[in-house]
Amino acid sequence: MDVERWLDEMDGVDIDRPVYRSHYGKYVTEEVSHGRIETRECLVYSPGKIMESMLKDKFEGVKSIVRISTERLEVATKKLSVEKRYYITSLGLKPKEISEAIRSHWDIENRLHWQLDVSFREDAGRKVGNAAQNFSLINKMALYIIKQDETKGSVAAKRKNAGWNDEYLFKLLNKIKI
Repeated sequence: MDVERWLDEMDGVDIDRPVYRSHYGKYVTEEVSHGRIETRECLVYSPGKIMESMLKDKFEGVKSIVRISTERLEVATKKLSVEKRYYITSLGLKPKEISEAIRSHWDIENRLHWQLDVSFREDAGRKVGNAAQNFSLINKMALYIIKQDETKGSVAAKRKNAGWNDEYLFKLLNKIKI
């Protein structure tokens, strides 16, 4: 089943009609900042018995199908961009909570990427084959180990110290909590 196509076809359905209200939910937010107007719409569909039986072979326990539509208007240039992302989840029909969980996930991902880029210069060089994924995994492990140390100092400073000072490196490695 093509979830993306199916949800796009559902665009014309009036979800406020009583017959659909128990299967659909929608949550919309609008944010104005950094010279942009961003509107996010979270459409959540509870598949019902027929759709659940179609999905159960591929996705056990699916409770909701989700589409997040984001429109960004750059105020200065009047440039409009539209992005749609699709999810399936075992969470029930709670559009606000699902929308917030998805935003929270991407916020954490973005902060992790920023930390890796600043501390390890992850975006600075090109890597061939699986090297990018391998280095990313090693950097994430190193970041985890460094963050276990509660002494003052930036991640970059602690990383540099671990490279220069074997005693500090062993202190870090002995603190690993798995």
